[in-house]
Amino acid sequence: AAAAASSAIAGPFTQLCNTGVSNCTTESPNTTQGVADSNYTVTAAPAGVTSPTAVTFFTGGYFQNGSNPIGTPTASWITTKSGGSVSEALGTFNYQEAITTGDVTGQVTISGSWGVDNCGTLAWGSTPVAVSSGTGITIGNGVGANCASVTSTFNSLTAFSFNESVIAHTTYYLDFEVGNTGLVTALLVDGLSARCTDASGTACAASSTPEPS
Repeated sequence: AAAAASSAIAGPFTQLCNTGVSNCTTESPNTTQGVADSNYTVTAAPAGVTSPTAVTFFTGGYFQNGSNPIGTPTASWITTKSGGSVSEALGTFNYQEAITTGDVTGQVTISGSWGVDNCGTLAWGSTPVAVSSGTGITIGNGVGANCASVTSTFNSLTAFSFNESVIAHTTYYLDFEVGNTGLVTALLVDGLSARCTDASGTACAASSTPEPS
């Protein structure tokens, strides 16, 4: 089995959360299915999906490592629940995590590992747009018409890393767009971390902006 990913490191942000955890500081995963994940909001879903919520989920073939039967020691798979049951709607589901910067301004590197059923695209920003450069920022050709239907997108994890500029005390959104080509769908994000650097590798500057009251 692959080595377990480390707990999320917030760095320049006040908090980062893997999927399916009960505590973002310790990244303790919920190990049973059907538990709501309040750290991720389903902000978009295919037509007909009503009142979508993110819940823990697992099915055979999904990546699993360690003692957690529905994920890893620091993350669990999540899916979308609609109308009391797991949605199998075809199309794109968007799982969004709100992230607030601390007392820093500059360039940050955001990284982690993810798996999707069936394809995925990363987006970021105050108004999120697809990440344009980095590694592992799409899986299975990304969401849309070319979404792949292959088991490699969910029976192993893909490492990702990308750089973005941030302003102190600002909320940004990290979106994991997941395309479903048939039957169930899910997302796992593990080892989510951020470090504060600029292009030359030096630490970004502490801001003199006071904390909002």
